[in-house]
Amino acid sequence: MVWPMDLSGHHSNPREPLEALLNGASSGAEVRREATEDRRTCASGAPREAIGAAHPRLGRIIDAISQALTEAGAPMQARDVHAQVETLLGEPVQWASVKATLAGNLDGPAPRFVRVARGCYGVPPPPEPALDRRATVGA
Repeated sequence: MVWPMDLSGHHSNPREPLEALLNGASSGAEVRREATEDRRTCASGAPREAIGAAHPRLGRIIDAISQALTEAGAPMQARDVHAQVETLLGEPVQWASVKATLAGNLDGPAPRFVRVARGCYGVPPPPEPALDRRATVGA
């Protein structure tokens, strides 16, 4: 005796698109795609704000963090950096954006920030000028 197997999750095939295809009707996927496109457009006809107006770009955030830490002249707590960034940009900035920017720019060949203590960040000291090896070898 063969028992039918029910699949769930991403293994299951919805019946509606298959039956619609076999019957020659438009597929359910096409209907869903049209509904998605309708949601993407503004139903009221009013112009929508550009995404940059709603979310400050990462470049603006990293520049504001650098400016805040440089102007402070000393390491700052991350929450104080966040408050200063919001003041500099004149708009709310997500805490997660500031935290991720601080944490993501600590390493690499030219780190933008240094972690002095837990939750405390500063700017790295300026690089020391490289010595000219040719000048010291001949002396």
